[in-house]
Amino acid sequence: MASADEPVDNGEPQVVYKGPGYARIPQDGEVKVETAGKKTKKRGKADTLKVLLPIRPKGNKDRSDMDTSGLISTMLFSFFTSIYWKAHRKGINQDTLMPLMSDREAAAVNCDRLERLWQEEISKHGVEEASYKKAVLRFIRTRFIMSSLAIVVSSTCGFLLTAYLLFQAITYLESPDVSVGYCLILSFSIFVSTVVRVLGGNFSNYLNARSAVRLRSAVMMQVYRKVTRLRSTSTVSVGEMVNICVNDIQRMHDAIIYGPLLFSFPIFILFIVAGVVIVIGFVPTIVGSATLIMFFCIQTCLAKINVKLRQKCVVFTDRRTRLMNEVLNCIKLIKMYSWEESFAKNLANIRAHERKYLTRAGILQSFTMGLSVTVGPAIVLTSVITYSLMGNVVTAARAFTLLQLFGSLTGTLYVLPIALKPISESIVALNRIKPILLMDETSHELDPPSDPGNAVEVVDASFSWDAPPTEENGGKSKGQSTKYKLVNGDGDEEKKDQEKGVKEEQEKDAAASDGLLGNEGETQGPTVTLKNINLVVPRSHLVGICGSVGSGKSSLLNTLLDQLNLLDGRIAAKGSFAYAAQQAWITNASVRDNILFGEPYDEQRYKQAIFSCCLERDLEIMSDGDRTEIGERGVNVSGGQKQRISLARAYYSDRDIYLLDDPLSAVDAHVGKHIFTHCIHGVLRGKTVLFVTHQLQYLRDCDYVVLMRDGAISEQGTHDHLIAANGEYARLIDTFHGKAEDEDDDVNDAIPEIKHDDENMNKEESSQDKISEQKKGEEEETEEEEATEVVKLIGDEDQGHGTVAYATYKSFVWYTGSRFWAFFVPLLMFLTMMSSVFTNIWLSIWIQSSTIWRNQTQVPTSIPVASTSSPWLPTSAPFMNNSSDDIIINSTDAADEYDDDYAFSTPSGDQSPTGAGGMSIAFFMAIYAGFFFFTYICLIVSSFVFIITVLRATTRIHDGLLRKIMRCPMSFFDTTPLGRILNRFSKDMDEVDLLMPMNLQRCLFFLSCVLIIQIFFVFVFPLYLVVLVIVAAIAIFLYMMFRKGYCEIKRMDNTTRSKVVSHISATMQGLTTIKAYGQGKRFTTKFEELLDTNSLIMELFFMAPRWTAARMDLLSSCLLLILCALILVYKANLFSAAIAAMALQQAISISGGLLQEVILSCTQTESSFLSVERMLEYIEQSPSEAEPHIKETAPPDEWPQDGDLKLQKLEMKYRPNLPLVLKGITCHIRPKEKIGIVGRTGSGKSTLGVSLFRIVENVSGKIILDDVDVSTIGLHDLRSKLSIIPQDPVLFAGTVRFNLDPLANHTDDELWSALEKTYVKQTISALDNQLEAPVIENGENFSVGERQLMCMARALLRNSKVLLMDEATAAIDTETDSLIQQTIREAFKDCTMLIIAHRLNTILDCDKIMLMDSGEIAEFDKPEVLQADPNSLFSGMLTAAQHNKGSLDDE
Repeated sequence: MASADEPVDNGEPQVVYKGPGYARIPQDGEVKVETAGKKTKKRGKADTLKVLLPIRPKGNKDRSDMDTSGLISTMLFSFFTSIYWKAHRKGINQDTLMPLMSDREAAAVNCDRLERLWQEEISKHGVEEASYKKAVLRFIRTRFIMSSLAIVVSSTCGFLLTAYLLFQAITYLESPDVSVGYCLILSFSIFVSTVVRVLGGNFSNYLNARSAVRLRSAVMMQVYRKVTRLRSTSTVSVGEMVNICVNDIQRMHDAIIYGPLLFSFPIFILFIVAGVVIVIGFVPTIVGSATLIMFFCIQTCLAKINVKLRQKCVVFTDRRTRLMNEVLNCIKLIKMYSWEESFAKNLANIRAHERKYLTRAGILQSFTMGLSVTVGPAIVLTSVITYSLMGNVVTAARAFTLLQLFGSLTGTLYVLPIALKPISESIVALNRIKPILLMDETSHELDPPSDPGNAVEVVDASFSWDAPPTEENGGKSKGQSTKYKLVNGDGDEEKKDQEKGVKEEQEKDAAASDGLLGNEGETQGPTVTLKNINLVVPRSHLVGICGSVGSGKSSLLNTLLDQLNLLDGRIAAKGSFAYAAQQAWITNASVRDNILFGEPYDEQRYKQAIFSCCLERDLEIMSDGDRTEIGERGVNVSGGQKQRISLARAYYSDRDIYLLDDPLSAVDAHVGKHIFTHCIHGVLRGKTVLFVTHQLQYLRDCDYVVLMRDGAISEQGTHDHLIAANGEYARLIDTFHGKAEDEDDDVNDAIPEIKHDDENMNKEESSQDKISEQKKGEEEETEEEEATEVVKLIGDEDQGHGTVAYATYKSFVWYTGSRFWAFFVPLLMFLTMMSSVFTNIWLSIWIQSSTIWRNQTQVPTSIPVASTSSPWLPTSAPFMNNSSDDIIINSTDAADEYDDDYAFSTPSGDQSPTGAGGMSIAFFMAIYAGFFFFTYICLIVSSFVFIITVLRATTRIHDGLLRKIMRCPMSFFDTTPLGRILNRFSKDMDEVDLLMPMNLQRCLFFLSCVLIIQIFFVFVFPLYLVVLVIVAAIAIFLYMMFRKGYCEIKRMDNTTRSKVVSHISATMQGLTTIKAYGQGKRFTTKFEELLDTNSLIMELFFMAPRWTAARMDLLSSCLLLILCALILVYKANLFSAAIAAMALQQAISISGGLLQEVILSCTQTESSFLSVERMLEYIEQSPSEAEPHIKETAPPDEWPQDGDLKLQKLEMKYRPNLPLVLKGITCHIRPKEKIGIVGRTGSGKSTLGVSLFRIVENVSGKIILDDVDVSTIGLHDLRSKLSIIPQDPVLFAGTVRFNLDPLANHTDDELWSALEKTYVKQTISALDNQLEAPVIENGENFSVGERQLMCMARALLRNSKVLLMDEATAAIDTETDSLIQQTIREAFKDCTMLIIAHRLNTILDCDKIMLMDSGEIAEFDKPEVLQADPNSLFSGMLTAAQHNKGSLDDE
């Protein structure tokens, strides 16, 4: 790692190698591993400067070729040659590129340096005044300056020196002298000057690429590290983080790529102006410079406008990305509620606003490019007219030299807006990143208790999710001001409500790029979440924590994790923590990896964790046991399995203090009893355990009980003590004791004697407890075959192979709306460039005509030696001449305001002469002006039409992709990481919106220009065609060799970026768990590895075109050498010296970078189309569900009227090669019946819901709802008539109103009525904006119980005839549960209800009980009938329940 006192200016990291390329830099506390006994070498400035050696001998093979190449190899990017050759012959993969990985781009090292500079900036100027921009500039300044100097040197040689040599060549063409030697010297000199420009420019690009990747890695790593230390991530959503890391930091990368050009621009301008002064004098130069300054000011104003447009656009980009991320996370509920069209419409509306600003910015960008193209002729026009009016002569040599000088300036001005765009956008990005770096962090370091015998001490403490506005946190608390306070005071609610309120207010400001740009929140003090907390927990005690929904139970645990701000009082704890969240967080890894969670494997402890958390049976049925891969967000395991894995992780971690947040709510009662007996009250005895629960039957076995109410501790003490006190706790136990005990029992306890094929039954398990169970079936497809290989659930992303297919371009043309636009737009651009080139051709014709007239009037064609005034020229070829013997020839664009009577008069006062054929100079001027204005008009029109056409296509692709994703079946989402899908809507969309139009436009312009000029060259000198064919063949070979490898690298860039995005998303979702276990360093190390890999690919992707461009430029320089030699040697055979002079000038312009621009723009366009290809791949190849509407079989609008449900021989499997999950289910559920569905985990009860909603299509059988076969109607027609209250509550970012009624079909009175019936009205009415109060991402500003109640209110508003409740009250306390059951009986009395339950009290009053076992109905009858049969399974279950109740009473 870099030392703390490393020189700031150099920034070269110290390195550790242990193989080709980069060896990961050890983190703090890690031991640096030496390489096979080799000592680690420190390399600094001396090693860095070795790159300036022309040739370096082969050094250490363990080092990257980029670090050991000499100057010539570096400037030619020779380390790419073997890669391209291999790609052309065999193809390449990621391993092929790894040897090029350099430790100098290591994210950790560069991040450390940037962080040090940032801290120095803060220490100097304070938090408020510190400038993150200055820290970034200090980070890159040395290499930035070196790159700028390289550009200045190469540009000086490539443009100024070439302009001088061009003048000499044209002067020689006009003179009668003949000297072959002089011709060859001139030609070779021009060749050398262009080669110097090529090599110098490449060296600058090399430095820029490496500097940009270092900055990108450093900033992204710094932001990620900061996020892992945040106290809360509610002020930064996953979508915002993805947008910042994928798009904003990319702008900073691009700014470093183009920044040196902008930095060196004033110096280059100064040199150009000096050259122009030498050519035409001081006064005309002043006029031309004034024109340049005017254009530059216009461009600056346009750039500022573009920044504002970009700021407004990024607001909608953030919103679109954030909403898309939320849709993907909640896609299952969206499908079940048939909200796809609604959310797709919302996304499309956001996209429409985004497109509006994209269109404006794109047109503005095109107009800026138009100015860049026309500024050269405009400057020449004003300069030469001024020069002519002063009585001076403009010869062909002077005219084309001036055109070359201003042409080089035009090329720079053309790139200027391209450079200004990312630089201006990077300023916006820096302003977005700084607030994140200043957010409040958690240290997770608590003071030790005053009594060593205590594990936790909380004394007179009050806490808030809001950071108090103190000087210490300064700007950190700005984004966290209180917005509202919940009645119940639950920390989960208050925290997120406050922060979401701020975020929503900020997002409404379209002038800001997003919620991170400023603080629009209120400034009142923090809301107290927990107040006056006094709690002492002795070591090795089990403390049970209970209370109603929103009372602050989860917040109490979070205080120990330093998630809340301590307002007053004291909190102390000693020991390490383990944390099992109420909503378990599972990573995309194997079951074993999720349990080990970075800890070393201990077989005995691991087996104990499996047993105590009741996972043995689950592992038996999984296809690969504990090596079975769990999908992203745990999609292929049930809620209960996730909770048990999370609990096993906690036990295995072997910590001192265990924080268990209602871990038994999602498991079956018998499983819960097993876990409590063998884990919480078993193997964890001797540990300090804080156990939050709504299942009161376990509290009697706790050493201590805490009752929470309204953010405070209402009662605390032992169970017996609290019962004896006869307070609120005693009343709670007395009132709900029986129900609590009933809840502890399940059908699982009543059917142990039934012996079935456990394998078949267990194959359903993980999918039955959760509505997303189809994924589980996919996991188990190889079980019966006893597969020996681990089945990979999440497959590697198909990155494609080779170049972009022709079908991709064809599809893009189709999305533009018509083939007409595909031909009309390039035609417009071709006409534009033809007009631009013909302007110079006409200038040559004009000069030639004047020369003929001068010869006819016997005006001397040579300029007297005595009038030489230029220090550039020998005495035989003066550069400036004011002799009255010369005719004044205007060589620039004509302006209407200049009159022929004086603008073209001879010094003697005679009228302007006529040209060849009697045509006046006014005629030439009129034609010249016509071409000039025609070029300008064509450019504006073509740019406008182009942007409109391209953005029409990209928006249609976006909308098509969105519609396709919305219609994909759940199996697609279960096997595809969220980051992979989101990358299509973020980075790929950004690529086709912003980069592709610019690249494609440049490609069309430059291709047209090169094609026209080459045709002109062949016309001027036919022999040139032979050389052109040979060089073109070599160029085509190089391009074909390069093209395949370049596309492969681009695809690798896309796939490695997806992994980075997925890791960011996963980290933010599980940040609390990661910090609780102290795993931040491990996740940071993983992120570092992913980022370093992506940085290498991205660095190579930028450098890759330079390999070809360098060789193409060298080829064009060879063409220039041959063309110059042919023209100069055979000048006597040329029909026009002026035309030949124009050909030389155009050839120099091509070798001066035009051909490189063609290669770069073509390759960058193709790489942009790879993003189109990736999006089209999802559109065309992703699977689809059934149609949402089928007109022929659409049911009546009032269907279903009764809710009569019939299942006839229903069979279902999750995939064709898996066993049946439902096996011939037949039953009849009459209208308004309440059916309680019970059964062991894996018995098939939740699969009934999956089948009913057609999440998975049935194999055979029918589901008849009110005489309609649901398999024959559209999915929307079916799902919109059903309702579900899922086990995992889902809320969307937005408002309370939107979450209750996303389709806006209900009045306020109806909303409040639903809230009242679900006992959440009091909470909502206490919010500042009530129904309009913000809900943050995932609804995390409400407790889990409150989210569940709001989901119930949402279902109540739908007023469906069929309702499925899947453990809907698992996260609700027994008191609220009792009230909810009353609501269910009253509010849903007209519904047919299917109630999947583990708690017996929720189903005892049902009309019938359906007991499922192994995919079959074991019992189905009224509860009293089943109870009356002593042999029934249900009767046995009730007997077990009564037995447990009696045992409790005995206690």
